[in-house]
Amino acid sequence: MSSVLTAFINHTDKASFHKSVTRYLYHNDLAAIHYNDTPVSAHPDEVKKLDKLKDYLTQGAILGVRYHKAPELKGGLKVGHVGPAVEDAEGFDSTIHIIICRGKGSETHPKDLDPENRVVGHIEAELGEREPDIQSRCEGHLLEEFNTLVNGAEGSDCLKVLKAIQIKKPQWIWYRHYPMFGSIRHQQTTARWKDGNQQLVAAYLGVTNLSDVRSYPEFTESLWDNAKNKIRNAEEVELLSDGQLEILCDEYLRSGLDKHIDQEDAKESAYQDYFHLQPMGGSQIAVDIIARDAETETPILSQITFRKGSTSKVDDLNTYAEESNRDGFDLWYFGSHARTDEELQLYSERTGVRLRSIEETYQLMNQHRPSVVNELLSVPDPSETGEPEVKAETTLR
Repeated sequence: MSSVLTAFINHTDKASFHKSVTRYLYHNDLAAIHYNDTPVSAHPDEVKKLDKLKDYLTQGAILGVRYHKAPELKGGLKVGHVGPAVEDAEGFDSTIHIIICRGKGSETHPKDLDPENRVVGHIEAELGEREPDIQSRCEGHLLEEFNTLVNGAEGSDCLKVLKAIQIKKPQWIWYRHYPMFGSIRHQQTTARWKDGNQQLVAAYLGVTNLSDVRSYPEFTESLWDNAKNKIRNAEEVELLSDGQLEILCDEYLRSGLDKHIDQEDAKESAYQDYFHLQPMGGSQIAVDIIARDAETETPILSQITFRKGSTSKVDDLNTYAEESNRDGFDLWYFGSHARTDEELQLYSERTGVRLRSIEETYQLMNQHRPSVVNELLSVPDPSETGEPEVKAETTLR
């Protein structure tokens, strides 16, 4: 099997088509892009970004598809595959679905067209097919709309053309079960899914524990994680999202597990009354955790990252503490293999920041607080969690 891609396709609030079109895409398991409306072509040389859909179809991809344009679909995404992403894929599907619809700003409709139903036509074309061949298969009302569009006639500016591919074995995944999918910021319409793609694979496979994803050699031998390590060689901690890693390290501090670290600066006793002063994570600029031990009135700052050798984050911690005009901070940095990083060690000696490896933190939590680790890794079977209640399916005239 060739290397399997992971990618996303977004249909967001900013999409130039109506929410009824988004529902049509959802009901038909379609993932679409919208760039130039003409030519109405399925040829990558003529349509911007169609080359990406071609890559997904020919190389095989596991896709996460968001349909946020429809309000009732903002709570999750669909996950499925296209092309030869799995061993039992049914041959090569080279179909490009061309959806002609009325734009979100259009107020003019044929008398017999529901204003809430903006889909004008759906044409199945072969990858590489050009406009004249596609036009030859249109008839009736669809042909009229097609001619209006390609000839630039009156009303053509209200028509939009989407190019879509159909995902196979689709499953709805709720963000409440995979919080990473709801928080990760994919700004483009479509691109490779890099950070956290192992969770996308886990959702596709329907595992009930994230660690089980590594037992599928048909994926782990050909899927690259962040272009660095294959998932089968990755540390298990890398299966967590950024937010889950913050929870792991936070519970490590709360539980007083640092006494098990063989290091001179190990904290031998647990914090007695550990609590947060601010929410964890992205709302903070320089630190991830701002906490305090009420028993000793010790302020606690932590930076947490999957990265290696992030000296800038150590500087951020130290600067934040210095600018707070307070003494006696406990400063913690959790990073990949942080305790063996020579450059970080020099920073630690100069600033007094305690360095902890996330790999070792994970191992200690798994040993002493296994219930926390199991809770972080556990996910429900998506086939048993149901789908959103979506407004009645948009149908063609």
